[in-house]
Amino acid sequence: MTDLKRLANRDLIQQLTQADAGDPLWPEFIARFRTGIRITVLRTLRTEAERTPGVNASESPELIEDLTQEVFVRLLEGNRRPLSRFQGRTELAAHTYLNTIAVNLVRDHCKSLRS
Repeated sequence: MTDLKRLANRDLIQQLTQADAGDPLWPEFIARFRTGIRITVLRTLRTEAERTPGVNASESPELIEDLTQEVFVRLLEGNRRPLSRFQGRTELAAHTYLNTIAVNLVRDHCKSLRS
């Protein structure tokens, strides 16, 4: 078995496109990216609250956690299509890709609050 901690981000994501739900790749993926996604969710929520009247600027821990979890759920949509679309060539590309998904998810959340 491969040492999961040494697996490149690109390889980890590629292997997740075929992994079963109980595969140890999933906990490694979450451990590796959860904190960065959570920070992106928090920062984007603050930015959206500053720019948009009516969006609450108070970031409840529950909302931050819910939106962070929703990023992971989005990655599984359409038979894991968002994971299989990842084409990053560097280790940082995975972070950029996931942060983009997180930013878009928070913006969508804020848009739904406005309407």
